[in-house]
Amino acid sequence: MKLKVPVGLSINFSPLSGGTLVNSFTNKYLDINILDNELLIGILSKCGSWIDYHMVIHYLTNSFKLTNENADMVIKELLNHTILVSDNNQRYMKIDNNQQVWNDFNWGDPLKFHIHTNNLKKTDYWNDPTGLDDIRRMKEKVKESPPPSNFKELTDKPILKLSKKQKIISELNLDELFFDDVGEDKQNLNINLDQLSAYIYYSFGQTATKTDPVTELHISKTSPSGGARHPAEVYLFVKNIDGLAQGIYHYNVKEHGLTELEIGDQDQFIQEHIICHKNRPGFDYKVAFVHTLIFERSMHRYREPRSYRAVTHDLGHLMQTAALIASYSGWNSYRGYSMHDEIVDEKLKIDGILESSCTFTLIG
Repeated sequence: MKLKVPVGLSINFSPLSGGTLVNSFTNKYLDINILDNELLIGILSKCGSWIDYHMVIHYLTNSFKLTNENADMVIKELLNHTILVSDNNQRYMKIDNNQQVWNDFNWGDPLKFHIHTNNLKKTDYWNDPTGLDDIRRMKEKVKESPPPSNFKELTDKPILKLSKKQKIISELNLDELFFDDVGEDKQNLNINLDQLSAYIYYSFGQTATKTDPVTELHISKTSPSGGARHPAEVYLFVKNIDGLAQGIYHYNVKEHGLTELEIGDQDQFIQEHIICHKNRPGFDYKVAFVHTLIFERSMHRYREPRSYRAVTHDLGHLMQTAALIASYSGWNSYRGYSMHDEIVDEKLKIDGILESSCTFTLIG
């Protein structure tokens, strides 16, 4: 038999509650004070990779003067708490046999997140086919705190109202749209403010309303969103739009307008901190859209940690819709994830925790 410390065993520090030893494999939380034990630290250090059981026994009897019987009892206790795992643990071996693929691609940390979220307790909607229990729980949540607004409004800054004369949809050919080579080899035409307004509306704007039995009125967009929460916000870094000054703007969904954040040339900032690659996007972009997430909109409704995954799905929907609308408009587009997030957050004056920059779209 071989022994090892399982993937996902980590220390979580909190300024309020102190530290916790977290075992993502079993979803167990242990008092960090157990790490004050020199014997345990020694075993964890020794078992960082697979090691034969008899070698661990030899280590314990020689380094800590334990008898074979006591050493065996210690190992069994650690196996019982899954602080150690053995190669007889079939559930763990499914992870171990495949984790090297994740590690080879530098995805070791995402693997821990994947394991952790898979093992967290989830709401079992199978036991609530009518949804009445879910409604009852949601009513209790709303009593504790009202749902956050669907809209972000920066009332202390000037706003440019955009045209509401949208005409794209009346001419939209879905077969042509969905089979197009999205983002590639377009004419790179000039874009004016009215065209940009239509593009923003169909990519990111409110197209309808939806009523929830508990939290009441919500918005709908061309892209779906879990529970109609729409946690995404959009900021524009304008480089070259006819009729609109260069600068940074926030898209106000409620007013279908652009809130002016900063006027001036942003091209160098876009290249260095948003695109982050001198040879991309391969066309003369006119606008960079930075997509952020306001997590509370989704958290208020879905209080399972696993639901963090859903907000990233929202971004995927949003970015692909933006790409399809750009393609139909005859424009190139490019989508990316590898921004300098903290620098972009600082530029947008958002905290990176309650609202965080995540992805971007370029059109031109």
